Amino acid sequence: MTRNVGESPTNYAQRLRRFQKRVTGIVVTPEDRRAWRIGDENLARLEAIDDNGQLATIDTLLDNVEPAKILAMRESERVLVAAGIPLTASQTGSSTVQPFVGDEVPASERHQSPRPGATSCVKPPGAIATAVSLHQAMKQYQEYLEREFHRPETNQISPWGKTQVKQVDTLIQHHGDRSIGELDASEINELIGYWRRRPCKLRTTTPMTAKSCKNYLSALTRFLKWLDTSSRFDWTKPIAFGDMDTRIRRLAVDHARKSLEQVDTFSLDELKLLMRYGQPFDRLLLLLGLNCGFGRAEIASILVGEVHLFSAHSPRHQEILDFKSTAEDSFIKRVRRKSGVYGEHILFPLTVKGIQWAMKRRKAFPGYGDHAVLVVNKAGTALDQPTKAGNANQMIPNHFDRLIKRIQVDSHDIRPLSFGKLRKTGSQLIKRFSDGEIMGVFDCHGQPVKSDALTDAYSNRPFGRVFTAIRDVQEYLQPVFKEAGETPFISRS
Repeated sequence: MTRNVGESPTNYAQRLRRFQKRVTGIVVTPEDRRAWRIGDENLARLEAIDDNGQLATIDTLLDNVEPAKILAMRESERVLVAAGIPLTASQTGSSTVQPFVGDEVPASERHQSPRPGATSCVKPPGAIATAVSLHQAMKQYQEYLEREFHRPETNQISPWGKTQVKQVDTLIQHHGDRSIGELDASEINELIGYWRRRPCKLRTTTPMTAKSCKNYLSALTRFLKWLDTSSRFDWTKPIAFGDMDTRIRRLAVDHARKSLEQVDTFSLDELKLLMRYGQPFDRLLLLLGLNCGFGRAEIASILVGEVHLFSAHSPRHQEILDFKSTAEDSFIKRVRRKSGVYGEHILFPLTVKGIQWAMKRRKAFPGYGDHAVLVVNKAGTALDQPTKAGNANQMIPNHFDRLIKRIQVDSHDIRPLSFGKLRKTGSQLIKRFSDGEIMGVFDCHGQPVKSDALTDAYSNRPFGRVFTAIRDVQEYLQPVFKEAGETPFISRS
């Protein structure tokens, strides 16, 4: 409902109430939400008057009072308040009234008129008023996430969808319940500030990590955007929402962890142990991580048709790459699913043997072809297939953890780093033998040159220099390859 020119917030709220009484089945929402809230508070004050039972509800009272008298009454209140005579309610039963607030809203703060072509501000039947609680809205958001990330091929919610549902559970635990009508700019800024300031983990005195707080702040932002766009709720995000500070506070403990080795990577001796103790499947994972910078998502999604064994580039492509390849060279050419960025990696000779072993194993199961997933488990199941409970597949990290435990059982010195550190090790080696730009291309980052967002628009990615760097890393890793022995892809009992 629009606000008339010169109409006070209280009159505006009163008119909206009367109109709402006359219509059923729909929820009437105010165009000028700020003025309506102020007016609604004023009406609530009048309803709270206890005049020995002689006053009925405010609607009944104001129905019989001329607008001019109401304005005169408010003007009298302002004069009395200005003279230092506050009108406050007492507990003695005397007839007193608190002053009205905000009847004159500054023009700069008023809600502007609808854009041309905008639809009616009356929400469709079924819209939920602002009285709904924050926790109720969050639970309905979880239901939306379960629908949005449902995978019909597995009849389960995707792992990422499940993660988001769990993040909302954490938001509910950390944020007290309240009406969504209270979520104005100040309240939302406080919700955001809660995560910016790094709260402690529940029932502990340990601050959350910066990464965790960033993730939960992102989850909160996604929820608020959904709440704003959902037609089921009578709530609109504040205009200042996009300008709120979301920078996560840095603590002293964050700086204490920094050292010369800012990223955990495997040493050459540790890589030798991993290759020596690894089974064929372990070695394939190790090689794909070092050779191509693949994590578990990339390994689980490699297609047979993305592998090009013993295949040189065309003369035109060799010119573009500034790299001369031969029929003895092999490559993986694919688009990284996460970033949507195309990448090519020339393969180590030992990586080629590992892929040949994987192809032979894959052919034993139905559906082998260019569009088939290359790396599967012993049962022929894809490595990103969710568990029966809908959780993310942990086969790759579990295999790698068991490999490290076998090494530790024999009293060798190796750090229990995660499988993801192999990708970082490969990236670090590429950077060591080239530079940060080539490492970004190797990793298939969306913007390998941080200072130039348009580099991909005006030039081709220098995969030839990536191939040269991979060859240098291959030479450096020769001691690691020797640990695989003469038959690296024959299982040992």
